[in-house]
Amino acid sequence: MSNYQGLEASLYDHFWAQEDLDDRQFFTELIEHQGGNCLDLGCGTGRTLVPLAEAGIEVEGLDPAPQMLAICREKLAAAGQSAVLHEGRMETLELGKEFHSIIIPGASFQLLTAPADAVMALKRIRGHLAPGGQLLISLYIPWFEIVNDVAQGQWRLHKQSLREPDGANVLCHTCTDIDRHSQLLNVWNRYEVVGQDGRITETELHEMQLRYYHLNEFLLLLGKCGFDQVVPYADFQDDEPADGTAVITYRAMT
Repeated sequence: MSNYQGLEASLYDHFWAQEDLDDRQFFTELIEHQGGNCLDLGCGTGRTLVPLAEAGIEVEGLDPAPQMLAICREKLAAAGQSAVLHEGRMETLELGKEFHSIIIPGASFQLLTAPADAVMALKRIRGHLAPGGQLLISLYIPWFEIVNDVAQGQWRLHKQSLREPDGANVLCHTCTDIDRHSQLLNVWNRYEVVGQDGRITETELHEMQLRYYHLNEFLLLLGKCGFDQVVPYADFQDDEPADGTAVITYRAMT
């Protein structure tokens, strides 16, 4: 599991806050429709949590990375908002309260690569849902890596932009390797900060592993963990998943 510290944490929002598929409005609408409070698991820097708080939703967050939580607190304060943040892991979740909505945005759940940890997390999440509550969990399927052998083991420039206020050029190079049999994607991200003189002033290498799931497989897993009402959505739209859908969000209820 990635530990999200150092450059990976400090550049997280810079690189990943604005993706092609923005899930924040999608989550907000489903949570508002459900009503009540919300728990954001894997809240990180507050990419989703802060907008939820700004929308007037009573939200708490949990994340295992202290540096990410520190950034989240700073962003909440800058937005004039507050939220209870917990340092911890979803597979050992024990907050002693219930929530009407629990969300796992991004690929946070997929960092649980051991099947036993995934089952434990889902069972603990179910135990924290209020009666009639909903789990919203988004899972990414790495189709590019699944179908392209040529991409494996090769470094490519994935993200690049200028950082304010120092004007440094920040880059993220990515290398991937996939085990299709075990459905595990290994990802290496090399972060670089290049000064205006062209010299590299900081560089760090971070590795993470993600487990990916196909539709029927995850529906069975949710059922095994006590969720008997599940609706899947494609790419943060009110559409059913189809062949090639990049992100499937599952709305699971007990």
